[in-house]
Amino acid sequence: MALKSYSIPNFELINLVDNEGSPVVPQWAESGEGTNEYYLLDGLDNQPEILFVDNQDFGIPETVGSLSEDSWGWGDNDSLGYDTVYIRFADGANPDTLEYNSIQAYLGIPTILLEADGVRIVLFSLLISNYSSNLDARITIQHLDSDDNMLFKWVLDLDAGNSPFALDSMLVFANGEKLAVSSSGEEVSVYASGEEK
Repeated sequence: MALKSYSIPNFELINLVDNEGSPVVPQWAESGEGTNEYYLLDGLDNQPEILFVDNQDFGIPETVGSLSEDSWGWGDNDSLGYDTVYIRFADGANPDTLEYNSIQAYLGIPTILLEADGVRIVLFSLLISNYSSNLDARITIQHLDSDDNMLFKWVLDLDAGNSPFALDSMLVFANGEKLAVSSSGEEVSVYASGEEK
């Protein structure tokens, strides 16, 4: 038996709207296919795990060329030669007209805890802090099995500058299970403590 601690000091999001320069350099172009669909000009290396719009999860990706209103997808529907993010807003807005940092992407969801072969982890406590002075954050916590199937999902909204959230409950992870955490804000830290058996 060994006591362990696990942590994520902050979350790295990729900003997909950067219109603070002068002159503003467009990052999005209207697709020649689909209705009111726009694509990111500089493709990302990988499909985002999560896309946030105004700090809210924008849902699971749909098929480019037939995006529903307020949705996103991943692919190449304009013969670009690379896959990229496509997005469609209900009002037909061009993403370049949105506020700075209003669209952000995660390329991977951080795993705070991963059960090793033959080891069982008992988690005793989980602390989550939003240390931003002005941005609220939505935290998503997922208990995943060894094949990344979700066993349990929990969403928590943390206001900027509030006291850390504490969960004191015994959770058991076995057979390759893991705890994955994502945040709509970068200035969020997570700390967990437990025991390996």
